[in-house]
Order: sequence, then C-alpha cells, then structure tokens
Amino acid sequence: MESDYRPRAHRDYYHSLEDPSRILYIGNVDFRNTDLDLQSMFEAYGPMRKFVAKFKNSGFICVFYYDTRQAIAAMRDLQGVMLLGKPMWIFYAHASGLPPPHEMNQGILKICNVSMFLSPIQLQGMFSQYGDVMALRQKQGDPSIIYVDFYDMRIAEHALQSLQGFGELGGRTWYVEYAVPVEASAAELLWQDAPDASGYADYPAEES
Repeated sequence: MESDYRPRAHRDYYHSLEDPSRILYIGNVDFRNTDLDLQSMFEAYGPMRKFVAKFKNSGFICVFYYDTRQAIAAMRDLQGVMLLGKPMWIFYAHASGLPPPHEMNQGILKICNVSMFLSPIQLQGMFSQYGDVMALRQKQGDPSIIYVDFYDMRIAEHALQSLQGFGELGGRTWYVEYAVPVEASAAELLWQDAPDASGYADYPAEES
C-alpha cells in the first residue's frame, strides 16, 4: 500500500522508509486512539525504551525500541493498518546530528586504532561474541577506525565497557566510544548481516 503521506519535518531527526532504525515515527494517527492501545500494539514486538504520545493530537506518535529487528518487524506488520478508519504510515527516524549526552548510545561503536590486517570476518567474529552485529563499516581513508552497528543498543553498551582498552596482538590498544550515526553511515560498508527471506534478520525471543 502506497501513500503520499509525509512525516512532519524535525530539526533533530530525518525519516526513511528504507534505512532501518530503532526509532519509528507513526503518522496519520487519530487522536481518539488511546495511549494504552497504541503502546500495547507496538509493545507486542518487543520492549520499548520510550513511547512518546504527546504529539498524538497533531496526528503522530514515536516509538523507541532497544533492538532494530523489533522496529523492522513492527513496521513490516503495521504499515497501513487501519485504526479508527485511518491507515497508519510508519517511517524509520534517524538522529540527524550529534545526539544529546543522555542519548549517545545509538547502538553503534567507534573503534579506533584497529589493525588493518584484521579481515571483516575476523572483526565480525570478535564483536559478535557480545551479541548480534548488524553491520561493520570502515572510515573513508582511515582503515584504523571501524564502526560496529549492533542490533541491540543494550549489547552496544556492554561491548563498550568490555572493549575499552582492548589490546590486540602486537601491542595495539583500542579506544572505543559511541559513534555519531551520521558519521558512521558515511563510512564504507565492510560487512552486513544477511537478511532472511522476509527481508530482515530474525530477532530472538525475549526471555521470560
């Protein structure tokens, strides 16, 4: 189902139908939908770190997941679903600049001083011990800087703490920090997780 609907412009975010994000912008929402009903609908796909309904009277809400795969699944299943006679239109939302200090964890780590002799497969194996990796990128013109995009931002936080000061064989010491998404997206893609037939990698079931 296609639509001419366009999300409202925002100075801190840009919107996309193709580039996955943990944040969903849901537009064309009737204000008569209750917050509880809307939250329950999107929470069925996984735990949310934030649900923002304060703009519902203006026709949109925002959902912030921890895991990109949950946002992908919600968008796949709920795009165009009719609520009170109006189809929801869902877009991925991406931070367009430097996130505020309390939002620096966008699920992407910037690893500095990485050996150029490590292959993408070796790097993916090293980082995946902490959790599922969505993509690896390399800074243009500087192979010593690698961006690691984890599906789950909670895994990125754990990896940041574990990798800080990591020493490679040969004496190189890594410096690790959260990456600015727009900087990481401009880097060269080294490796990307292969999606399944439905177009996205399956996300694990939440532990009860």
